Amino acid sequence: MEIVLASSSPRRKAILQKFGFRFTCAKSNVAEKTRRGSAESNAKRLALGKARAVAKRHVGAIVIGADTIIEQNGKCYLKTGSKKAAERALGELSGKWHNVWTGVAMLKGKRKVVFCERARVRMRKLGRKEICDYVAGGEALGKAGCYNIAGKGRKLIEKVVGEPECVAGLPVKKLRKELRRIVAL
Repeated sequence: MEIVLASSSPRRKAILQKFGFRFTCAKSNVAEKTRRGSAESNAKRLALGKARAVAKRHVGAIVIGADTIIEQNGKCYLKTGSKKAAERALGELSGKWHNVWTGVAMLKGKRKVVFCERARVRMRKLGRKEICDYVAGGEALGKAGCYNIAGKGRKLIEKVVGEPECVAGLPVKKLRKELRRIVAL
C-alpha cells in the first residue's frame, strides 16, 4: 500500500515517521488562503485541495493532505513570511486560549475521507522582547499561528487540551482510524 503525504512540512513528515508510517512526500503547490466560513471548514477544504493536487500525479496511492489553521475568536492565523505579521499574531495570542484546527483528507482512487480535529492551546503571557527574539530566530515564519510546538515554540505554550500532534499538524490517532477505513472501503 503506497502512501503519499501531500506536504513538504518537516513536522508532518516527522510525525508520520515517529509513528512508523512508510510513505513518500510530494508538494501540492496549493495556495493556502481562507474563504468565508469557519476555520474547520477552511482546514478541510485546503487539506482536500492538497490531496487532490497530488493524487493526480500518484494514481493508485493513498494520498494524505493536511492543513492547520489557528483560530481565536473567529480570527484565523495562517502562515506568514513577514516578521511584523508574526510579531503581531504572537502578541494577539499571548496569554490567551486559541483553537488549532487540523484538516486531513485521504484519497485513494474514488474513495475519499475528510475530517478535522481540534486542540485547544493556551499560550503563556509573552513579553515584547520574548516575542521579538522568537520571531528573529526564524521559527515563527511559515507556521500557522507563527509558532512551532515541535520546536522552540513549545516554550511559549502553557497548556494543550487535545492531541499534541494535531497542534504540530497531523492528528495521528484519528488518521490511523480513518486510514483503516479508507483501505476497507
